[in-house]
Amino acid sequence: MSRAVGPLDESIIYVRRFRKGLVVQIIFQLEDSFDIEGMEEAKRIHDETYRSIHTYILEDISFFGEILPLNARKCKFCSNCTYPEELAYRFPDIFWNPMEST
Repeated sequence: MSRAVGPLDESIIYVRRFRKGLVVQIIFQLEDSFDIEGMEEAKRIHDETYRSIHTYILEDISFFGEILPLNARKCKFCSNCTYPEELAYRFPDIFWNPMEST
């Protein structure tokens, strides 16, 4: 279940509940440090891969238990984020928190 990051002290308590993790890293070859198109393509492929793994885990969540999905940068499931105005996510089962916020 997704949740807003909230205050740092509360987030620390929440994150420390998790004792195991799965890290997904994909390495891409860029032309140079200014290869913006390559970076965007790498991000797209990474997100697709991450979303596939996340979906697989959600298919048998009873086996995995509670999860805290984290990914690089903000999620991009919606063109305009409804949080915090509506105080709810449109897709709470597939939302991920950005690692930078935890």
